[in-house]
Amino acid sequence: MIELTIEKLFELIVSGESETIEFKESFGDEVLEAIGAFANARGGHLFIGIKDSGKICGLQLGKKTLEDIANRIQDATDPRLQPSISTIKHDNKNIVVILVTAGTGTPISVRGRYFRRAGRTNQRMSHEEIMQRMILSTGLSWDAIIEDGATLAALDPEHISRFVKTVKDKGRISIPEQASDQEILRKLNHY
Repeated sequence: MIELTIEKLFELIVSGESETIEFKESFGDEVLEAIGAFANARGGHLFIGIKDSGKICGLQLGKKTLEDIANRIQDATDPRLQPSISTIKHDNKNIVVILVTAGTGTPISVRGRYFRRAGRTNQRMSHEEIMQRMILSTGLSWDAIIEDGATLAALDPEHISRFVKTVKDKGRISIPEQASDQEILRKLNHY
């Protein structure tokens, strides 16, 4: 986490939006999408009260503004996010700073939709990306998932023969010459 001083803020404004920096004038759905995108990528800083151009417009803050922002983020995200939220003031203008850390497990959805950060934009994740992230979060890989509806009859005997030949050639495990495909797959924990 970077310590945010006025000097550091100006450095970030001058460098502009990036894969880890986003400016918004006010809090809305686009902010929530950016938070989800940051969480599903490398994390990032979201500055509310700064125009896309880098001009500081500020944000009107009430007694419960930060609490309301935190609640809206939690209500919109699943699993629920609790990013760091703070303020910084420049020329009597308030800027809300939301620090989002990179997610380490399942992907984060925002009202049922999944986003990831790509350059300076928030992109919807494809179904395949979402599934890959969910499987990775379990510590498994695609080839370790058992298809409940599969049967031995659905497998191509030629592919099984090539697979068995490769296993035998590599000497991974000993396979009796007379073993059936079903016995071999069972021995390899594939059936």
